Amino acid sequence: MESPISDIKALTSIPEKYWSNPKAIEYLYQNNPKIFENVTNSLNLSFDFIERITELINNGTIVLTKNNIKLLDSLYTDNIIDILKNHFNYLYLITQDNFDNIGIARDYSFFELLEEHQIEITDNAPYLVTLCSDYIIKQYKENKVNLEIVLPYFINWYNPAQRTFIQEYLNKGNKDLSIFYYKDIYNDNIIPFFENISLEIKEGNAVIKSDNINSVLSLFNFDLPFSISDIYLLDNRNNEPNIINLLKIAKEKNINLHVKDGLSISSTLEKDSEFLELSGDLGTIELSPFNLEEFNKLLMKVLEHPGIVLNVKLDDFMHYEKYFLNLNTKVPVNIISKEKASILTLEEMKKLNSK
Repeated sequence: MESPISDIKALTSIPEKYWSNPKAIEYLYQNNPKIFENVTNSLNLSFDFIERITELINNGTIVLTKNNIKLLDSLYTDNIIDILKNHFNYLYLITQDNFDNIGIARDYSFFELLEEHQIEITDNAPYLVTLCSDYIIKQYKENKVNLEIVLPYFINWYNPAQRTFIQEYLNKGNKDLSIFYYKDIYNDNIIPFFENISLEIKEGNAVIKSDNINSVLSLFNFDLPFSISDIYLLDNRNNEPNIINLLKIAKEKNINLHVKDGLSISSTLEKDSEFLELSGDLGTIELSPFNLEEFNKLLMKVLEHPGIVLNVKLDDFMHYEKYFLNLNTKVPVNIISKEKASILTLEEMKKLNSK
């Protein structure tokens, strides 16, 4: 007579004293082999129960098929690897639809298993293999798999694996950064790994063109196998830490930095001084919060760096109007309205005031 149990959840409702009883499990399975067909990875099985199921699969009492392969989902990673070592053909039954336990793909024992079987990465490679980034990266490094085959799986790898693969990609002399995307874990959006940036390599030297500083800095997080001669940048938004970091990199690596409309920074006098030392004639500085004593100190420092422009908010100008109207300096000073809707030089403001 067939057992009424149709789901492994019902099987686990057996009194705990029977969970590790191999005869009870074998009896249930022999009387109703379908009890393992509706396994979910949310099951919480006892250690003894998992060990016994692993033993039954390994000795052939339970035969895995496309209908009950999801039974592996309820086991520990090391148990799954133990089964695959003995029955490697089961790997080909695992698909994205019937298997959720991807932790196994990051286990070194699984990597060794793939190495042992020298599995080939193709469009038809088993699901778990395509998630094993370490193995695929090694195959790519050894020219055993093409970029076109690897790329569809890249987006599902963890960040360290993605970065490792990009490093190998750059090491091979590639320069098209637009092919890499990652998932935003908070809203599941697909985002470019390198946004609005291009790389041109000629005779071993590279020229970087980008819309923003963040994209450029993201590239410098890699060990670049080429030297960079120039960076062309459109971004001049007030992002003090990133601007300082970029200027330091440019100075250290002797890179020519070209920024449309110059770099702008709004910070304290201490940070402004560091900016002055690094920026050359690219800089525009706005002291924030505005302090008259510090502004006078900044004027003296800027005299040593021709080409630097000081911005003063209209509200600060009005608050110290008498001071600014009597100010005579060789340093270019601009008065800016809110959100930089309009900009007047200090001399233009004086003429306007006289009228």
